[in-house]
Amino acid sequence: MLARGHRLQVKGLGIVPYAVSHGEPRSASDVGIDAMHFDNPDLPGTRSEMALPLRARGGAGHSNIIGALDVQSTLPEAFSKEDVATLQTLADQVAMAINNAQLFQQVQESLEVERKAYGELSRTAWLNLLSSRPDLSYRYEQRQVIPAGDIVAETKHTDVGLPELMLPVKYRDQTIGTIVAHKVTSASEWTSEEITLMETLADQLSTALDSARLYQDTQRRAVQEQLVGEITTRMRESLDMETVLKTAVNEMRQALGLEGVIVQLARPETIGKAE
Repeated sequence: MLARGHRLQVKGLGIVPYAVSHGEPRSASDVGIDAMHFDNPDLPGTRSEMALPLRARGGAGHSNIIGALDVQSTLPEAFSKEDVATLQTLADQVAMAINNAQLFQQVQESLEVERKAYGELSRTAWLNLLSSRPDLSYRYEQRQVIPAGDIVAETKHTDVGLPELMLPVKYRDQTIGTIVAHKVTSASEWTSEEITLMETLADQLSTALDSARLYQDTQRRAVQEQLVGEITTRMRESLDMETVLKTAVNEMRQALGLEGVIVQLARPETIGKAE
């Protein structure tokens, strides 16, 4: 029945539709004479049937009917009042489990949407940073840490030919850098334990780098907001229109180090027209 996608209508006549629409148990002591019973060819031996609503918690203390628990027996008058109470308790437990699973799935889906959205923002931020700082790298050379682009005078890199390990530095599934490490001359090749340790350190490095990027972004936005506030204040110091325009040009030029700035009011014939 499951394999072929068996379904029951929740509207119309029938024990299950009644339980779902009315939110209360419905039983048939002898399905041979009960008009509410739907004859199911998959279960031809059924003589008694009972359907109980699956009631899930809703808002404002209300309950939502999300389905029904249907039990059938080959004996007539198989279900007592005690059976009804017991099975309704079971149905409530089933409904709660299903409802919790649905809520968990909704939370997971929301988190996934937020994760993708944040990941895209993070990716864009890293692309902007790497575009502005394409040479941002350091290396250990001659017992000192120096920018990777610098060359120590009259020396050659001493790590050529040594056992090498190259690892990507990833943050949220995007590569933001690379680690290249070499062992000392007398050392053997990299072991699995050493590689695992370096991978852990690479993960920690990616988290630290993104935290630093976020801090820099915050600081930069704070400076921009302060600069905008200062320029706005100076432009509002005068009520003379020409003075406001002159101040705006001068402040924008100085703040951004521009070669030239033009602030021009619109011509009368262009006012009110869409660009």
